[in-house]
Amino acid sequence: MQAIEMKTTVRTKVNGYGNILIWAFLAVTIAAGNVFAHSVLSSVKIENSLPVATFHYADGNALSYAEVKVWAPDDDQVEFQNGRTDKNGRFSFAPDQEGIWRIEINDGLGHAARTEYEAKKIVKTPMSPKGIENHTLLYAIFGLSLIFNLAFIIQNIRK
Repeated sequence: MQAIEMKTTVRTKVNGYGNILIWAFLAVTIAAGNVFAHSVLSSVKIENSLPVATFHYADGNALSYAEVKVWAPDDDQVEFQNGRTDKNGRFSFAPDQEGIWRIEINDGLGHAARTEYEAKKIVKTPMSPKGIENHTLLYAIFGLSLIFNLAFIIQNIRK
C-alpha cells in the first residue's frame, strides 16, 4: 500500500489595517523605550546650607563625571561656575545672589538635562567676599598690634 502525504495550510486573514496597527504599536513601544532609556532625571536638595544637584539616568545609574554649567540669574552669557559631577552624579555650588539659577548637564554621550534652583536666602561661606573683608580687618589689627608691641620691646631694650 502506498502512503499518501497531505499538507495542511492554515491561513488567517488580517485586513490591511490590522497589519498597520500591529506595526504602529511595535514602533511606538520601541521608540518609547528608547526615549525613556535616554532620559535624565534630576533633583536639587540643600545640604550643609548649599544646593546639591543630583543627576541620574532613568535606569537609576548616576551621571558620573558629566560636564555641568551653572548660570546666574542675571547673566545668561557667561556661566557662573562649571565643573563635573562626582562619581555619584552630584554637583554643588554656592549662589552669591537670590533668584533662579539654571543648571545644565551633558554627559558627552547625547544625554543632557537642564534644571533650576531658586535661591531665596544667601548663606555667607568663608570664601564669600564678606568673609574675606572680615578676615582682612582682623589681619590689619593683628599687624598693627605686632608693630606696636615690637616698638615697645625695642624701646625698653635700649633703656
